[in-house]
Amino acid sequence: MTWIFVILVVVFYFSLRSNSRSKRISTTSQKTTVKSRPIGIFEREHVYFNVRGIWAHKSNIRAFRRLEVGQILNLVFEYDNKYDKNALGVENSDGQMLGYIPRNRRKLLKTLRRYPETIVQVNELDEFYSERKNRQIYRLQVKIWVGFTSQELESELNELQFKEDVRGEYSSILRDRKEIQEKIKQVKKKDPVKALSLLDEISVRIMKHNLNAEFIGYTNWIERPLLEELTVITNSQKMYEKTIVFFDKFGEKNLYTDRQFDKILKRVDKAKKMIVKSKI
Repeated sequence: MTWIFVILVVVFYFSLRSNSRSKRISTTSQKTTVKSRPIGIFEREHVYFNVRGIWAHKSNIRAFRRLEVGQILNLVFEYDNKYDKNALGVENSDGQMLGYIPRNRRKLLKTLRRYPETIVQVNELDEFYSERKNRQIYRLQVKIWVGFTSQELESELNELQFKEDVRGEYSSILRDRKEIQEKIKQVKKKDPVKALSLLDEISVRIMKHNLNAEFIGYTNWIERPLLEELTVITNSQKMYEKTIVFFDKFGEKNLYTDRQFDKILKRVDKAKKMIVKSKI
């Protein structure tokens, strides 16, 4: 009986060791599986990178200096690059190379193999001299749409194009407005009708532009119509009906400072009184 008891104890001991070892192997296997988990991909995301190597060529620098924030660029694989077989170059719309996306961006590369179509946009631009590097620094940050379908990208591009059109119109309005204001100084006494026509035209453009700027949320692009200049001319030329007409077209209070709007209201009140007086 004693020998049978000893044999049972030995069998039980080795059985416990075997179970413990199996658990350790299982745990190690699970840990190994976690470590070897594959890299994921971007799904409908915006990623940002600073473009490298702009300083390396004069042609890159010239192309860099012609860029504007919001401009659309191209992302291209350089398979024949002798330094990096996965090199991702950034070009302008004319095909001029600007520089490269930093190396070893495995998640980006994997996403591009699955979703090769992208949108690349200039997000930030800066140029300054670095004493530490003893050379000029050309900073270009790009925003890249990755992990989107062709249809989604088309919709995004349409929205970007609309914003670019609004921005272009804003720049055009600022330029034309300045030119018209200079011109008005010369013609408002000699030809007040022409002066009013020029002011009315630019003010109508401004009002249309403001609607678009407000729609896309770019309230800093909203401009003031030239209602002050219009009402000064109409009242001075006793065109009181036109003063009322222009106020109805361009008299949104939120477009002017309180001081500006108070002056406009005084001219409108005067015009109304003079119209009533002329009918007595």
